[in-house]
Amino acid sequence: MAIRDKVKKTFKEKGIVLFREHKKATEAWTDSSGKAVAAQPERWVVGVICSENFNPVEGFVDRIMAEYRVPQKDFANFKYGTEIRAMFEMTSFGVRPFQDIDNGVIGLELLTK
Repeated sequence: MAIRDKVKKTFKEKGIVLFREHKKATEAWTDSSGKAVAAQPERWVVGVICSENFNPVEGFVDRIMAEYRVPQKDFANFKYGTEIRAMFEMTSFGVRPFQDIDNGVIGLELLTK
């Protein structure tokens, strides 16, 4: 694997919170094609929409929609319409949310309190 494949470009864009959802834990199960699906832990998810041309009045141009896992203690702060700055990373497959919740990196920053 080349070094350039390991280096990831990150960027931040302004946006707003579209939704927040508490997803309950699930047990392992088998889908209709016989593939085993692992158990999922309880998690708190925030859905956002972002654009480099973000304007709260006029809307979004060239938008990115993404979901971020957030810690339970911060979940209540992310309400519908809250302005945020989200971090993304470029991969060879496209853009994805940048986060490592296990190490305390959420990838979201509140712009309004």
